[in-house]
Amino acid sequence: MLLSWACKKIWKPTFVDLDIGQRSVTIPGRIAATPVEMPIDAVERIPLETPIVYFYGHTSRGLAKELSRTLERQLSSNAESRAVGTAINPMGWVTDLGYELLLHAIDTFNPNVVLVVGQEKLCITLKNVLQHKPTVEVLELQKSGDVLLRKVKVPQKARNSRIREYFYGISNDLSPYSNTINFRDVCWIGSGPRAPHVTLPLGAEPAADPARVVPVKINLDLIHLVLAVSYAKEPEQLVFSNVTGFVYVTDIDIVRHVPIIKNIKGVYM
Repeated sequence: MLLSWACKKIWKPTFVDLDIGQRSVTIPGRIAATPVEMPIDAVERIPLETPIVYFYGHTSRGLAKELSRTLERQLSSNAESRAVGTAINPMGWVTDLGYELLLHAIDTFNPNVVLVVGQEKLCITLKNVLQHKPTVEVLELQKSGDVLLRKVKVPQKARNSRIREYFYGISNDLSPYSNTINFRDVCWIGSGPRAPHVTLPLGAEPAADPARVVPVKINLDLIHLVLAVSYAKEPEQLVFSNVTGFVYVTDIDIVRHVPIIKNIKGVYM
């Protein structure tokens, strides 16, 4: 709504979507940013001509900082977009780890206004926690009386629907095609080997490196997975590189290659 109002005033704000569970830009499981140049259509939603997309395929929070730095570089050369500002949509999960990620997003993007809808306790907590940030104002908005809490199955169905929309379009007007790729072109982020005990502090347990890029294990578990196609030119650049599109694994040929539905060509997935 805020973005549409800005567009009606002939402004061009930037929308940042940090909600990895639901998607407003591309598919669930990623964070993204895109300019908004016209009021948002209720059916077609936000146009996606030039989005910045990072696939959130690991446990590191570093992608939010990378997205913030990318936006800073782009806005520094665009006075109009810089003047309008940015609207940021965090995750709806506001307890435990979700609350930590919310604070991390506020610290990373440094907004001047934080709007809290229908969460009085959260609003009070944020005001206390953000006292050291005098430039950040926390405001509470009352939730409409007609708004109901969603059942658990509703977000799950919405995620499945939005993944399908990405490949086939909202009106089923897209026709994704099947292609095959070699196993060597598929990498996995977040399954790196554990560090040896001798390299860890006393009492610490080794854990998998969440940012290590390793060749994917080829087995039938890959079927029905969504993979990201990266702009990275080297495997070491995969974690912090923008995503050019997504592909869906439909079948596995253990001997030779992986047939997939894909929308766009790429090198690493």
